[in-house]
Amino acid sequence: MILLSKRFNTGYIFSVIKDSIELLRGKNNVHVDKIIIDYEVRESYVAQINLVGSFHVEAEAKNPVR
Repeated sequence: MILLSKRFNTGYIFSVIKDSIELLRGKNNVHVDKIIIDYEVRESYVAQINLVGSFHVEAEAKNPVR
């Protein structure tokens, strides 16, 4: 487990870039109705073995964000 903790830091997310986040707007293009975050991270582990973590979430905005 110690070896894995050297590779991962789940307290902070540094791999999300702005292209991984999508904001869907309503009819009048003012309020954000839905937020989609989708990204994947690959890290070297041992020799030619990589660890892959993927994340995808879609969230509906309950109160419109202005």
